Amino acid sequence: MEIGWIGTGIMGAPMARRLLVAGHHLRVFNRSAEKAMPLRQYGATVSPDPAAAASGTEAVFMMVPDTPDVEMVVAKIEPVLAPNQLVIDMSTIAPGSERATAARLAPRNIHCLDAPVSGGETGAIKGTLTLCNQIAVAVTLEAAAEALRLAASGGLDPSTVLEAIGAGAASSWQLKNLGPKIIARDWRPGFFIKLIRKDLRLVQEAARHSGLALPGLAMMTSMFNSASALGHDLDGTQAVAAALDRLAMVK
Repeated sequence: MEIGWIGTGIMGAPMARRLLVAGHHLRVFNRSAEKAMPLRQYGATVSPDPAAAASGTEAVFMMVPDTPDVEMVVAKIEPVLAPNQLVIDMSTIAPGSERATAARLAPRNIHCLDAPVSGGETGAIKGTLTLCNQIAVAVTLEAAAEALRLAASGGLDPSTVLEAIGAGAASSWQLKNLGPKIIARDWRPGFFIKLIRKDLRLVQEAARHSGLALPGLAMMTSMFNSASALGHDLDGTQAVAAALDRLAMVK
């Protein structure tokens, strides 16, 4: 297929690379052009703007951070879209915005698919990507961070505790994959704090619309906002442990 791909960040770049390796031709665009350049070695064409990436393709994929970013991209590619072209948004944004875009493009026979993904950088690289997910991820991560914090405060070796509880009923992806990073205070991102904050904001909006009270969601929104206030917006989600450290010092 001839594909337009817009957004080559932590998740977008490996997702695009998998399509290139599978034999598709991609025209790629990223606001920071240097992040798109490595895809040229796999056969991608780096486009100067979103419209150039989208024009004449069979499908256009978007993988950008938030609702305003998607709306800005759509505004730029809309004039060059053609009937039967497919627009696939893999960003996690406000559902109302997706519906409005689909309704606007439908009379021109342009098809839209809202296909948000989760799985972070690891899932993008492995090709195993799959919004309700974000609540479970966030609360499970907090549980892992608190367990390791309690172990350290009790004089236990956190690595030994991680191995022990990771082999039992408390085992989770977050514990096994982010637990070692929490212990090492390795905040390198697989998924940014700023993006989980955005995702949880969207979940909150959906919950309010449905009249649901989700206390775990409220707690984790506060924890990630605290991590952001401590300067961790561009660190991985495991940096929520830094906010927990600060909170744990409050007597």
